[in-house]
Amino acid sequence: MRSGHHAEALTLAKDLRPRAEDLLGFEHRLVLALEWNIGCCKFALGYEDGLHALDSAVEQASRVLGSSDIVTVIRSIGVVRMLTEAGRVDSARERLTALETRHSDLPSWHVFRHQLQEAEDHLAARQQPTG
Repeated sequence: MRSGHHAEALTLAKDLRPRAEDLLGFEHRLVLALEWNIGCCKFALGYEDGLHALDSAVEQASRVLGSSDIVTVIRSIGVVRMLTEAGRVDSARERLTALETRHSDLPSWHVFRHQLQEAEDHLAARQQPTG
């Protein structure tokens, strides 16, 4: 989604979600993706319930797909990245630490570990003083 088109995307996703759910069922990956996109748009637009919408989309993906499914984990990391970009580094750090703990048993070459390290690096860069 291009920057600046969040309101348009939100309107489209909110319109499409109930129809997709009726046709595909609420557990379909496309419906889960629409829920995630709605949360992303709300968060980007500064809606009060934006973070709640993101958390709800991650929780729904976790219930349907499992907590170790790549979609669930990548979306959880996505929330960390969005919080970091929004300057909410304490919340981002807390969530990243929980994710790292949850997946600490994975081998170093696992894709989740690489994604977590990228999120860690991004967060560390945002916490460094500029000057």
